[in-house]
Amino acid sequence: EGRRHVAETTTPTYQQMPPASGDHYPRWARYGVHTDAVQPGYWVHNLEHGAIVLLYQCDKDCESLVEDIGDVYARLPNGAFGEVKLLATPFEHPLDHKFVLIAWTWQESFDQFDADLVERFYVEFVDRGPENAP
Repeated sequence: EGRRHVAETTTPTYQQMPPASGDHYPRWARYGVHTDAVQPGYWVHNLEHGAIVLLYQCDKDCESLVEDIGDVYARLPNGAFGEVKLLATPFEHPLDHKFVLIAWTWQESFDQFDADLVERFYVEFVDRGPENAP
């Protein structure tokens, strides 16, 4: 869907939701496990830099899920710039599945948290975005 920077005062529109590419804000989001939703305009920029985004939806026992995601985050290898390039965030839009892993132009959905799947996807796709940046 392209890769232009747009003003943070706008809301990028995407043909596919959740997006795996497209217009995004000039700033990217902090890597890590977020409990407040990060807007796609920020994390699409992370994808452009070769990051992996894990979207999740949680109705109950969210603390346990966030802890499980944090455990995976802690064991992932660093990307090319010496930091783990994973951003996990709740997603405010409806999803067909409870989880979606996203890399630039790639997605994988699943319904039960699977730490090994997250790790395999990360290793396969980290640092494969169109822009070589942190």
